[in-house]
Amino acid sequence: MKFRSALLTAQSGSIGGITGSHNRGGMYLRARAQPINPNTPAQQLARSRLALNVASWSGLTEAQRIAWNDYALANPISDALGEPRNVGGLGWFIRANSVRRQASLSQVSAAPVLTGPVVLSAPAVTIALASTDVVTYTFTNSDPWAGEVGGALVVFVSRPQAPTITSFGGPFRFAGFTAGAVSPPTSPGTFTSPFPFAVGQRIFARFVAVRADGRISADAITFQVST
Repeated sequence: MKFRSALLTAQSGSIGGITGSHNRGGMYLRARAQPINPNTPAQQLARSRLALNVASWSGLTEAQRIAWNDYALANPISDALGEPRNVGGLGWFIRANSVRRQASLSQVSAAPVLTGPVVLSAPAVTIALASTDVVTYTFTNSDPWAGEVGGALVVFVSRPQAPTITSFGGPFRFAGFTAGAVSPPTSPGTFTSPFPFAVGQRIFARFVAVRADGRISADAITFQVST
């Protein structure tokens, strides 16, 4: 169904049984999907990580929590419609440390002093080898994350997609990372996909740069057809 609204120029989310969304064709409405809970090991791990971060937030000092709230105010995050939203100090603390925990990096308790975007030169997936499920990616080791202990380039991967799929928004699963060091790591890096794939399938990878002070970059998403 197509429609023209005199009231709405953009819509995201649900009202009753109707969900509004948008794509390159414009706004559209659909029936609200009923969520299911398969309770997979990956979901259990994510819930455990969330609970640990919430408990860690409670263990911060009041001054540290105030500093995270100030950081969140200075660094809003875009919502589904591209509008900036203040997710609060707890939201930013969880956002920063969830990525760090997945890469086995230490928790950052003190809020970052610096604000603004984190540099990430877009990595590239160069090889996705179906016989071993190993994916090779290149990165720029002069980016700031690469030259500091506690920095990292964290990579997440999609389930294999048909070769006709040209874009992918998720979900992604943690696949590996390249740790920063005083002597920066050398490109390329590799990871073994948690999802087996076959020749000719398209593999999407999402990269996030993590700074030692807790700041994280915007996502960089790329793909490669497996061979």
